[in-house]
Amino acid sequence: MALFSFVNYVKVTMDSRKDPDLGDKEIEDISKQINSQLNTLEKLAHEKMHEGVPPSAYTGIITTVQSLLKSLLYQEEWKHSVDADRPWEYPHHVYTSIDGSTAEFNHMSGSTLHTYNEKPETIEIPLRGLEQDGNWAFQGQLGAGLINHLSSVPALNSHEQNFVFAAYTSLGIHPQDKWQRQLEADRVIKIGKFLDHKKSYLFNEIMLHADLNDDSLSFEYDKEKNEGSLRISFDFLRQLGSTISVDNDRNGSDLRPLWIVDGQHRVRGASLSERGKGLNLPILLTVSGGISEELKVGLPPNEVAKLFSEINTLSEALSGELKYYTGNRFRLASSNKEFNFSLDEEDGHSNHIAYLLACKLCHDAAGPLFNSIALVNRKTKDRGVQTEIKTWMGYVPRWLKSQHNGNGDRMIQEVQAYYSGMRDAMEENRKPRINGWDWDRKRERNILRLKSSFSITYEMYPLIRRLAFHISGKDPESESEEDWLIDSDFFEAMKPWSTLPLRDKRIREGLMGRDARSKYLKCWLMQYLWAVHLRGDPYSDVSRTLDMKTSGEIGVGILAPPAIPEVEVVQGEFSLPFKEDFALEVERPWNAEGKLIVDCTYSLGVGMDVPVNTQILEETRFHPNGGWNIADFENAKLRDKQVISVVIPRAEIPESAVKIDLVMRFASMPPRETGDAYTVSASL
Repeated sequence: MALFSFVNYVKVTMDSRKDPDLGDKEIEDISKQINSQLNTLEKLAHEKMHEGVPPSAYTGIITTVQSLLKSLLYQEEWKHSVDADRPWEYPHHVYTSIDGSTAEFNHMSGSTLHTYNEKPETIEIPLRGLEQDGNWAFQGQLGAGLINHLSSVPALNSHEQNFVFAAYTSLGIHPQDKWQRQLEADRVIKIGKFLDHKKSYLFNEIMLHADLNDDSLSFEYDKEKNEGSLRISFDFLRQLGSTISVDNDRNGSDLRPLWIVDGQHRVRGASLSERGKGLNLPILLTVSGGISEELKVGLPPNEVAKLFSEINTLSEALSGELKYYTGNRFRLASSNKEFNFSLDEEDGHSNHIAYLLACKLCHDAAGPLFNSIALVNRKTKDRGVQTEIKTWMGYVPRWLKSQHNGNGDRMIQEVQAYYSGMRDAMEENRKPRINGWDWDRKRERNILRLKSSFSITYEMYPLIRRLAFHISGKDPESESEEDWLIDSDFFEAMKPWSTLPLRDKRIREGLMGRDARSKYLKCWLMQYLWAVHLRGDPYSDVSRTLDMKTSGEIGVGILAPPAIPEVEVVQGEFSLPFKEDFALEVERPWNAEGKLIVDCTYSLGVGMDVPVNTQILEETRFHPNGGWNIADFENAKLRDKQVISVVIPRAEIPESAVKIDLVMRFASMPPRETGDAYTVSASL
């Protein structure tokens, strides 16, 4: 059974998020290897059932499959896989607290299904009230096993597609019973094992909520005596026959009437321990609806969800996706600027607009980024995802102030127009395997739609926005809606990209992968736009773009090695004897990432040459902190290149040296190709 479970586990896990640096062909090859190994295991599993198979026959295969999975999946997906030690083992036993009941724990999803031979007796929980500024909660205690029998979790669906999740925010249709994080089965299992030990305890409170509009719940409370109780009948069970009943409906939805607001892993974990299921756990209960309104002790479900979010926003256990969603949904304030969504603060307003914008783009079926932003931490990831919401929120909020003068409506229109214009430019001269925006599994994706390179679209937005204003003649300082940029403005700015072979696999293999060179790609694309729009250069084509021999020409040779730049001596003479520090300046080639390789040696006339420690200063005339210079259209010309200074200190060359050699060349980053060498020598 364990081998069959392992095979099923791998098949499910293979649908998880893939390593974004892998190409379609690499994914296909690794998947074929895994499936081949699984076929062998299935045959061995059948033999094991009937004849027996020694462990040596399959343990090596299991190790191989695990290794292949790690190379196939995104690291975070593998790290949080269910029960990471041995997720395929036999199902974990659930200990029930009601006679005549059994339960099954699904270690892949973390869900539990209870089955009852007869309807149990009503359970009553004695309570005492706790009031804070007019808000009420109630304290009590109940056995962990009984809490498990009675409680569901209002969790977000981890299998929900991003465009569906985006609709919650985009359309403002947040489900009342979906805001909790998804249960992690491996944490549940570890808690169960922890509670098997006699000296382990759980004294922190379990937060529960009861909607008293549910017919299986009844509540009473006497404020003067500060005494109350909650009674839970099992009327919520679904009958399967004359005596058998279960606690889910025909669609698999959980029917248990109490919500676990905080503590779901502790409750579910305790039910996997024979000792743990009998432990009394402290509970803190909030109520809503029904008689709670008459007693004025109710806390609406929406406020309960907000309470959960406020408790967990600073918790590392809560995923970033859920922090963004709940923070935006409930407008939560936070000292952490990344998760601050208070509309009374500048950071909060910027985050709200950026998150809303992401949801609008992800939900728009006719838009350029439909279902392409990972908004929910799904167990099975879409291969169409181009960016994580965390990455999006790392770039986009700042645009509200820096680009749009705090106007959220303008930002939403112009950013949507930016990506629509980009999509339209790519589709202008669409040819299979060459260009185009939309993707399918059978062809290479546009390089700007790869997760590993999509981030450069964030970096280019302010630059292309300025270019779009320059071309359209619109006034960037005007607040009039007539001067807001639209799809066609961005399309005209990016139209020169329409002939580039950005789906050609050679570009992906040459520029991306684990040694990503996205900065180089951004520079190449931007310089090309300036050259076409401002200098009148012709559109590039496939052969010019992929030219491997031409260096130093903008719009040509995206994969060519860097050209040797001009070298200018700015201090001293390269001669012997060495009298002072020698310095020269080297122009950084526009088609290199700036890796300057310097080899300097001296000779004493006997023995081997001795290497010299040179100083390489990469500060530039225009950017004191380094970085790429991109052409400035406001100067109507291509901006000067960066300059790198190379200094050979006088102290490094002994007076007895009879020869000195200096060789410099530029290399791609990482060094795959190098340009021509600049060489100079001096001898006595």
